[in-house]
Amino acid sequence: YTPQMIVDGEQEFVGSDASRAQQAISQAASQAASAKVELSWAAKNAGKNKDKLLVRVSAQDKDPASADILLAITEDNLSSQVSAGENNGHVLQHAAVVRYFHRIGQLQKGHFEAGIPLKLDPSWKRKDLHVVVFVQTPNDGKIRGAASITPESSPKQTRS
Repeated sequence: YTPQMIVDGEQEFVGSDASRAQQAISQAASQAASAKVELSWAAKNAGKNKDKLLVRVSAQDKDPASADILLAITEDNLSSQVSAGENNGHVLQHAAVVRYFHRIGQLQKGHFEAGIPLKLDPSWKRKDLHVVVFVQTPNDGKIRGAASITPESSPKQTRS
């Protein structure tokens, strides 16, 4: 069904059910993260137009060998003019549109550390971008930890 919402790999429902979404998100957010995700930007190299994201993950339990480290770049403040269907003639506003999604690694003995070069598409509005890194166990979809940072953040700034 559309729109579908899945929260923490455990609850699924029609995404337009705002009260159910708030309840599921609050419940998931009340659970302690079992993995700590730290993000920062490396200092930019002169003449390079790539951003380099430094990612460090540590898990409380040291044997989550199957936990994936995933990266998403999202953009806010987008819109689309609908020309057919039930929303014909409306302009729809969008937030957190996923522009890029990639598995960047896997926990090894409870740790992951890497410098990830990112080439941001010039058509994306840099001020509206967020880089999100999260740890997910693939067998059940559970999110073990997450952090986000904006490309506009100063180098070496960490957010988690």
